[in-house]
Amino acid sequence: MEFKVQKLDRRHTGHEIFTHYVTPKNYYLLLEKINFLEVRKWCWDTFGPGVERDWANEFYGRLHDGTHDYMWAWHTEQGSKRIYLTEKAYAIFILTWL
Repeated sequence: MEFKVQKLDRRHTGHEIFTHYVTPKNYYLLLEKINFLEVRKWCWDTFGPGVERDWANEFYGRLHDGTHDYMWAWHTEQGSKRIYLTEKAYAIFILTWL
């Protein structure tokens, strides 16, 4: 499986929480979706529950008490298939997938 990896900076939503996002790459849209679901399941199994990226941002901004911190999130609006990862989660991801 191939991935596009993007390091986040201030231009990206979620940069306060996450350091990277990854997007499965495939020429066939259906396979790209299947690969996304496979990676999202792996993240859930490996890091525990995740949330939508925008929810993670909202929790971080309003409830930054340590109980709503997430190691990963996803974003699927407007055709996106992105998995957002913290630095620690990204290190584990690259050891497993890249």
